[in-house]
Amino acid sequence: EYTIRFPKEVEKLIIISVPLRNPKSGSPLSYKFLIWLGVNFYFVDRVIKKILNSNHQYLKTVIKNLIPMDPGFLKNSDAKSVALCCKDLLAHNWPEETQSIINKTLIAYGTKDQAIVRTHGTELYKHFQNAKIISFACNHSIPVKYPKRLAREILEFIEY
Repeated sequence: EYTIRFPKEVEKLIIISVPLRNPKSGSPLSYKFLIWLGVNFYFVDRVIKKILNSNHQYLKTVIKNLIPMDPGFLKNSDAKSVALCCKDLLAHNWPEETQSIINKTLIAYGTKDQAIVRTHGTELYKHFQNAKIISFACNHSIPVKYPKRLAREILEFIEY
């Protein structure tokens, strides 16, 4: 948002693990349902945390497969806030905004990140006029899985 409003003040932009897509592309029904649950029912947060903090591996696996996010992130976050953020990301009109960004941009995403893969989240990456796009063979947690490689990519990008 700041880059769009004040492009001369932002020399370079770094975007990590963000699904940028056309809202008209549609979202999986399961995502819409999970977001609706997370926004409307407070108990969802308690249930998710109880399962993730338990010793029930089967239930943990079910949660990991149902919700396309890093379980550690869900364990330490408020489900309603996460759901509202996801709702905004999926509904936001990105096409116009991404095309207007002229700044040098580094975009990093995980090829196994279900929040990006299942929602066509890389759809608008090509709309950035001056972008370098890199992918990592991991989920949403690039800094956790590849901290050195990500840091190296960021430093090279900043120094370039």
